[in-house]
Amino acid sequence: MEKRNLYVIVAIVLIAGLALSFYSNFTGYQTSTLGTDKGKCIDTDGGFNIGAKGTIRYANREYSYTDYCYEAGKGPGKYVNEYYCEDGIQSDERNCNQEEGFSTCRDGACVP
Repeated sequence: MEKRNLYVIVAIVLIAGLALSFYSNFTGYQTSTLGTDKGKCIDTDGGFNIGAKGTIRYANREYSYTDYCYEAGKGPGKYVNEYYCEDGIQSDERNCNQEEGFSTCRDGACVP
């Protein structure tokens, strides 16, 4: 009877390990740092710059993110979602009409 219980426990542990392995592969979650070098972070507008539309990507990856405008129910005006490099890819949203020298957002950048 004890041997059977041991087999059941081993089977449960193996199934849980496989499930976690598949989960990490499907979600993109990295369980190890081996092979995760994404290369240099590149930003075409030079970094955090709400006055210019830019695209950001890692040198060794194909995917990219481009700054964009949107309207929100948070208050009057248009917002810009600005992507920039700082310890990886980051993003920040700014209300253009509340930023000095700008009044609205057009084509991914705050403009006067």
